[in-house]
Amino acid sequence: MDSILFILSFIMLFLGGEFLVKSSVAIALKMRISTLVVGMTVVSFATSAPELFVSIKSALDGVTDITFGSVIGSNIANITLVLGLTAMVFQIKITKQTYLLNYPVMLFTSVLFGVVLFFGLLLIYTFKVLVICGLIYICLIPFGYFSYQKIYKQKILSGENHDNDDLEDIL
Repeated sequence: MDSILFILSFIMLFLGGEFLVKSSVAIALKMRISTLVVGMTVVSFATSAPELFVSIKSALDGVTDITFGSVIGSNIANITLVLGLTAMVFQIKITKQTYLLNYPVMLFTSVLFGVVLFFGLLLIYTFKVLVICGLIYICLIPFGYFSYQKIYKQKILSGENHDNDDLEDIL
């Protein structure tokens, strides 16, 4: 019975992942935004939900080592396995927004989290700072979208060639 449930769970996980990816791409195409932006918001929240629930449960049970292991291990796996294997198979186009916003935010939060762990600064204030940083980052993403729309409309109205490759630099 356990093996049947395992196989059924694996099939449901696969189908759910396919649905998530197809829906995310449809959202990106419909809103005319970069799939990177959708991947960094919708998909990242959906794939991080299991780690979030494990972390909350372990924190409530007083087992904080599992919390940090889950967070750090998930990020290492996502960056090295998912992004690394994808980069080995496909060419990944990196945009200006990635250089100017996404990389610095990732570097800042990684260093901040490392400092918190190294010095043992696990206080409620630290949690508040990390949550505020995350909310600021999420709020900055729509500005890139609106900038993209503004330049796209200007190129259409001026009659210029509105090739998406030129506009990808914004997102």
